[in-house]
Amino acid sequence: MGRELGAVYAAVGASWAISGGGWRLAIPGEDAEVRPLLVFNPPFFVMTCDRGDNTSVPKRGFVDIRAHPLPGVDDGPANGFVDIHAHALSGIDDGPATMIDALALLRAAGNSGTTTLVATPHVRPDFPGVLVTELAARVEALREEAERESIGMRLVIGAEVSLGWAVEASDDELALASYGQRGKDLLIETPRVVVAGLGQLLYRPRSRGFRVTLAHPERSPMFQRDPSQVEDLVSQGILLQVDAAALLGPGRSPIGRLAAKLCRDGLAHVIASDGHRAASWRPVTALADAVEAVCAIVGPARAQWMVCGAPAAIVAGLPLPEPPPVSGGGGGALSGRRYRRRP
Repeated sequence: MGRELGAVYAAVGASWAISGGGWRLAIPGEDAEVRPLLVFNPPFFVMTCDRGDNTSVPKRGFVDIRAHPLPGVDDGPANGFVDIHAHALSGIDDGPATMIDALALLRAAGNSGTTTLVATPHVRPDFPGVLVTELAARVEALREEAERESIGMRLVIGAEVSLGWAVEASDDELALASYGQRGKDLLIETPRVVVAGLGQLLYRPRSRGFRVTLAHPERSPMFQRDPSQVEDLVSQGILLQVDAAALLGPGRSPIGRLAAKLCRDGLAHVIASDGHRAASWRPVTALADAVEAVCAIVGPARAQWMVCGAPAAIVAGLPLPEPPPVSGGGGGALSGRRYRRRP
C-alpha cells in the first residue's frame, strides 16, 4: 500500500516541542505522540497515513481543517501547501479537459495537503483559447463548482505567461494575468531556447511594477549549461519556482541536477506542482510527494518556507518572509511519516 497525506490538522490543546527529530506533539488524554510531516505555524500540520487506513490518524484533540473554510485566507497566511502553479481550468490549455477533470484535480490537491491553489493556464500563442479577460469568470465558475462539491480549496486567479507575451502586453493585460489580478506578481514561463539578453527582457515587466517569478528554470538547456546565469537573475530580484516533479525524477538528469542545485544553493524560492491532472500525467499531487525530497536537500525549515511562506507572500503580493538558512541532510519534521505510540 502506498502512502498519501492524510489531512491537514489543527491541534487543540496539544503541547508542542522541538527535539532532534523535529516537531513532536503530545496529545491530551492519550499516551501518544505525533511526528508530523510538515508544520505550518503551529498548531497546523500535515501528516501521512496508508491509503484506506485511518488508524494512523489521531482521533482525539485534532480537527481536520482541509475541507473547511480557513480563517483569514483572503490575504493572510495559508494553513497548508500553497501551490502557485497549476493548470486547473478545463478546456483551454493542456490542463484538464472537462469540469469533472478539473474538480478531480482540485480534490486530489486538497487530499494531499494543498489549501491554496492558483489556476495558471498558459498564455502563449499555441493556446489561443486562453484570454486574460476571461480568467476571472473561468476561475469563479470553477470555484462555484468546487463549493457545490464541498471541495475546500482557496482558488486564486493567475496565469503562466510566455516571455514574448509579457514583453508585448499592456499594463492592463499584465495586471489581468497577475496573481489574484493584484497587478503585483507575474509567473513567466522560462524559455526553452537560448534567449540573448534574457535579464533585459525580464526587466521590462519589472520596470512596470511587477515582481517576476520564473516557472521551472531547471528545464532550460541554457541554465543547465551555465547555472551562473540563473544566479545573476536572482541577484537582480527574479524569483524562481522549481517544479516538484523535477525533484522526484532521476537525480542524474540535467533537469533533476539543476533543480536540486537551485534548492541546495538557496536560489529557488518556491516549489510548485505545475499540475495538469489529478493523477497520471503531471499530477497536482507532486507537490506533496516532493516535500520529503525538498527537506533532504534544504532542511525542514527552508522546505516549509518554499511550499508555504514564500508562495503565500507571492499570492498576496507581499514581501517574502525572511528565508531560513539551507540546512540539508534530511531528517527533521518533514521526514516523520506515521502516528506513533510511545513505547
